[in-house]
Amino acid sequence: MFSRAVCVAALLPLLACPSVASAAKMWTCSTVQRGDTAARMARRITRDANNAYAPWFQILDPDASAFIPKSQYDRIQPGWHACIDDQRFRPAPPALAAPGIVTVAHGSAARIFRWWWWVPIVFDAAALAWLATFHLEQRQAASRALERFGTSFIREFERPLLQRADVKSPLRWSMKLRPGSERGEILLAPNDGWHYPNLTDHRKNVEYDVERIVTLLGERQFACGRLATRGPWVVIQFRRRPA
Repeated sequence: MFSRAVCVAALLPLLACPSVASAAKMWTCSTVQRGDTAARMARRITRDANNAYAPWFQILDPDASAFIPKSQYDRIQPGWHACIDDQRFRPAPPALAAPGIVTVAHGSAARIFRWWWWVPIVFDAAALAWLATFHLEQRQAASRALERFGTSFIREFERPLLQRADVKSPLRWSMKLRPGSERGEILLAPNDGWHYPNLTDHRKNVEYDVERIVTLLGERQFACGRLATRGPWVVIQFRRRPA
């Protein structure tokens, strides 16, 4: 006997050919391999190559969900199915059973269920979701680290100036972060009535304060770049060193 696995499926040819549908409800099929011919498939399943042209022997194109005409049996392709009508032919005895046999039951829906092609799609979708989540978490962690360094830097830069201020802060500041490249900018400008910081009259002092604060914070994972001027602002560029 052929090894069998029964699955609920439908064959369009059975619906298209009432004479076949009325005579057969159960088909036993074997997958066509590379190099197979219709005669070879008939011999494998029925032990007689001449059975390839019997009415109960058919070759199914699963993509078209249709039996192909016997006049085209010289052009069968791997992945197609050679099928026999169980009610009109008894399968070969166990000693000559062929591997890869599957029994297809005729049903009301006219299509063959092939769920296996969803597997790589589901796997790829899960991998992409994991990568997106990982990238988002990395970006958020970089943003928090940049903001923490920038806030600490501004606080320490402002601390000695506050000792000489009356009420309002002597400093205006802004911060721009680029988490994707792990870089940022700290923008400092003197408040009304103040002249420090600026690079026109006090470049050396600003450079000294930048170096002093980075050393004071002990932030070895950050480095500050060259200073620049943008309108009234002193621009201090900083980046996160590679781990």
